[in-house]
Amino acid sequence: MLHDDGSGYIRLLLLKNIHNEHIDGREETTGKIEVEARTISRDNTLKPRWKVKTVGNYGEALHSDRFFKVSEWGCCDWPTVYSYFSLLTGKKLYASNGDLLDVSGTEGGPQAARYVAFGVYAHNTPPSLQYGSDAKLMERYSLVSPREYYERPKVFLTADGVSDKSLILAAPFNFSIVLQYPDGAELRVPVQNDILQLDKATLPFGFTLRRESSDWGSTNR
Repeated sequence: MLHDDGSGYIRLLLLKNIHNEHIDGREETTGKIEVEARTISRDNTLKPRWKVKTVGNYGEALHSDRFFKVSEWGCCDWPTVYSYFSLLTGKKLYASNGDLLDVSGTEGGPQAARYVAFGVYAHNTPPSLQYGSDAKLMERYSLVSPREYYERPKVFLTADGVSDKSLILAAPFNFSIVLQYPDGAELRVPVQNDILQLDKATLPFGFTLRRESSDWGSTNR
């Protein structure tokens, strides 16, 4: 895996413990995950790097994107929530109800890549729109609207007439994040110079993007 500063590669040993519990008469399966990362040095000694304890039912490393992905299974009409942690630091970066959307550069390697996430992650909490890299969550917004949590939009990226969940662009990146509901309501947020341009965004009546801290706080959620 590429090192923090992009100057070389590091080897990680991941130790994970998953405990799932299902109680007769209930539909949901609750779970907890503990993950510990250790750096493997050149002489094969191990050095503790980070440790995460969080709710979830399954976890896996996404080495190509430098994330550890935790799945908390959905139940009834509540969707599965995916949390993405940095493989380098163990810090929670994103939460969504699907795969991350990404923009890759024609140059710069993985450090130049940017990611977009959207979804509900906690009951009685508005869905969240997030943007950043695989090392840092740069911006996070709550989407406040009259919509219910089960009304989920299609999310995609668009640039130069191309719309997809993954784009390859020349730097500096200029594209738009689009959220499209089945009834035709659409949000469009431009991204320029690595910043979401809210003053240029188009939102349906009654929708507001409220800025939140980029720190999720405790990884228990």
